[in-house]
Amino acid sequence: MRVAYLAIPAFLTLTASALAGSIADAGAKAEKLVQANDHAAAIAVLDEAIAGILKEAPMAIAKALFVDKATGYGAYIERAAAVFKPGEPIIIYVEPIAFTFGKNDLGAKEFSLTTDFVLRDDKGETLFAKDDFVSVVQPVRYDNREVHFTLTIDLTGLPEGNFIGKFRVRDRHSAKSAMFDLPFAVKG
Repeated sequence: MRVAYLAIPAFLTLTASALAGSIADAGAKAEKLVQANDHAAAIAVLDEAIAGILKEAPMAIAKALFVDKATGYGAYIERAAAVFKPGEPIIIYVEPIAFTFGKNDLGAKEFSLTTDFVLRDDKGETLFAKDDFVSVVQPVRYDNREVHFTLTIDLTGLPEGNFIGKFRVRDRHSAKSAMFDLPFAVKG
């Protein structure tokens, strides 16, 4: 069993070293392209290197926050405080990274994410839990990186108090997932 334990980190080291080499190579190639005044090609080389990093990286949440309004990627009005009136809808802006792209039933490219939600009080007691709470499926032509989605949660009937929303975002085209927690309060 000890041999298997040591083999896993060795494999990860080899993968990370190979990826680091390709990143360094891409940087050197891009620098030469910039010196040759071919900026578009330099960007394409670096873009390909970033795509390689994202493919190997675990999924993560780059940003998750309460907002008053969101109209697009990076286009939101952040909520001043995580305090909501009873019955007020809770809007959460989320930016996932390092998810995968797959094919839908018709063979078109898409990303597909599902969010699980657990609501806990300030003592840690689970008040509500729902897997597959919200799904986001988006057909795309490109491997878009500037991706966001919003969650709107109606907690009508929730008493005043302090709570924690626990979220797990799952990639439906891979085994990748990422979690985030957002504490908030309900006060009249």
